[in-house]
Amino acid sequence: MIDFEISEIEGAIKFAQLMNPNIDFDTPYFFYYDETNNIKTFYVRENDFNYTFTANFVLGGLVHDADEPNVDALIESFNLQLST
Repeated sequence: MIDFEISEIEGAIKFAQLMNPNIDFDTPYFFYYDETNNIKTFYVRENDFNYTFTANFVLGGLVHDADEPNVDALIESFNLQLST
């Protein structure tokens, strides 16, 4: 996990605002994301690996720009297995 000082984050936000003066930085958004191509475990074998180094890593998801939606019914409809 990467830890950031608040001053570093504030500085990055101010820089982004200077570089993009027409973008709205004040609207709250809710992000729902998934590491869609995450192999979970990477093994080193004697001559190779269990997964290729050149495979793409994809972060997929949705963004909602209003009050936090109730997504419980949607998530339940996926009938996902419980994680262990």
